Amino acid sequence: MATGFHEAPMATSCPRCYASVVTGTSYVSGTLTWLACFGLCVIGCDAGCCLIPFCLDSMKDVIHVCPACGTQIGVYRRM
Repeated sequence: MATGFHEAPMATSCPRCYASVVTGTSYVSGTLTWLACFGLCVIGCDAGCCLIPFCLDSMKDVIHVCPACGTQIGVYRRM
């Protein structure tokens, strides 16, 4: 199983189907996204601007999945 996941897809071996694959990636809201939203609310950006972090992939965690069997291989957490 690979370690050191980052934003970009990476070549690895799937622990479930044992195929050599390049991982597929998807973005999900994580701790950094919610803290940025809360921080924007605290400084007064609560009229919708506080939702901007949920629109930016650079603020979200990255899930790595096997394209062959769909198993989650790893996660890159921003925090």
